[in-house]
Amino acid sequence: MRKSDVRKIFKLFLAYIKEEDWLNELGAQGFKLIDCKNSYYYFEQDEQSYQYKVDFPSNPWKSLFSQ
Repeated sequence: MRKSDVRKIFKLFLAYIKEEDWLNELGAQGFKLIDCKNSYYYFEQDEQSYQYKVDFPSNPWKSLFSQ
């Protein structure tokens, strides 16, 4: 896939359910999420549809401070 085939979208969410809804709207249109960094989402267009689920670790800081 060429770099020009990647769509970069900046989107900031305060509620994960809104993020999940937005991702699923794009997924239904055939946008495959390939990366997400600092509120930038990178997608490739595809023939398939995709469904996304936002998930969080129970305690992301625990592994940093458990040593």
